[in-house]
Amino acid sequence: MFGALFGDIIGSTYESVPAFGSDFDLFPASAHWTDDSVLTIATTVALRKCRELGAERARNSNHSIDDISLREVWPDALTDDEISVIFRECYAKYAIMNPRSGFGGMFYEKWLVEKNFVPYNSFGNGSAMRVSPVGEYFIREEQVLRFAKLSSAVTHDHPEGVKAAQAVALAVFLARRGCTKREIRDRLVKMFGYDEAPYLVNRQYDEVKKGSVWSERAMDSVPEAIICFLESTSFEDCVRKAVFLQGDADTQAAIAGSIAYSYYKTEVPEHIVVPGMRIITGRFNDEIRAWQRDEQTANLHHNGDGFINCEGCKKTHWGVNGAAGMLIAQTERKKVKAILLQLRSLDTIMGGTWGNPGGAIDNGESDEEGALREAYEEANVLPENITVLGKIVRDHINWKFTTFLAVEDPECPIDPADNDNEAVTVRWVRLEELDEIELLPALKDELPELLHALEDALQSN
Repeated sequence: MFGALFGDIIGSTYESVPAFGSDFDLFPASAHWTDDSVLTIATTVALRKCRELGAERARNSNHSIDDISLREVWPDALTDDEISVIFRECYAKYAIMNPRSGFGGMFYEKWLVEKNFVPYNSFGNGSAMRVSPVGEYFIREEQVLRFAKLSSAVTHDHPEGVKAAQAVALAVFLARRGCTKREIRDRLVKMFGYDEAPYLVNRQYDEVKKGSVWSERAMDSVPEAIICFLESTSFEDCVRKAVFLQGDADTQAAIAGSIAYSYYKTEVPEHIVVPGMRIITGRFNDEIRAWQRDEQTANLHHNGDGFINCEGCKKTHWGVNGAAGMLIAQTERKKVKAILLQLRSLDTIMGGTWGNPGGAIDNGESDEEGALREAYEEANVLPENITVLGKIVRDHINWKFTTFLAVEDPECPIDPADNDNEAVTVRWVRLEELDEIELLPALKDELPELLHALEDALQSN
């Protein structure tokens, strides 16, 4: 999903004013989200609604079903008609909420002017631009293809519209599972005949660039976007290639970016994530945070992972055994000059914000053991790299968070790195930089007190 959003925003400026060089500015002042982002967000909302209904039915038929089994079977509890209704309602709702987002002519006329929420035999690229969340949400290929088809058919029910949505969703699914570019291309060729005219997905990028013309037709623009991914060397290179085609820039960048994000995921750089998230969360923060919560819940790594309902503040917190973290500082003359922070992966809760290393405590771990493990996993911090000076505990009756206050040992410095793919980047952030970055809300609220306690501990040691 995030690849589609970033691609859309980056391409938005160059939809009407083509980029005449591959080194164009990624986020000029005019960069903005368009209908591609609106309907991609709507797809995430529809999928979450489908899951809620399907999971309820699956639990009602099997009260002892576990979460892993539930994730596999809930889609089968829904009929095609039920899924189609949910997609239709979500697309209509978000289009009506954001009418000036640059919707295509047929969609705008039928859905926004006439309020006639029926398919219109479109073979445009609109079904492919919004489908990437489908490729990320399911664990079985047949589920991906089914939901991609149904998401397309509520508007783009022409066979080419459906094919494009399924092809992009499948490419995202395969990239997410670690398939090579050759494997992804070969599957698209085998399943959709994408080696034949007019698709010709085996072409080289330079050949595509020479013959590219502006087109919204799925059979033209979608294979070109896929080629941009197949020929790319990084997420940024992929999106730049798509925009530099000088075609349907935002949509082709959204399609190419959606596949590239799943493929290059941990390599998407800070200079794309930070401005991209700032622009998109300004309008769709609640939807994005809900999606991230689902993503983190679906990818549990430790036996302490999971949410717990707090008896103290009546909210939900991460960590069934509680949680712990490390606030680690570089110092100079017993003064804090920088703290170690990570730009959180977009597939984690509040992804795209900066936080200190920390997470759920595993069964049998002490708070400090859990904090040290998380510090190694998320920032490559070893026990010999730091000196722990104290701790602050937030006790919420049946849940608590412990922050250990530590300083780097200058004789054994930390080599910051992300060891578990839960961060975009990890680095030292100077205190004067803190006002320039978006901190994890909980850290932002508590950081003044934590820094004050750390400074007091430094003075007394």
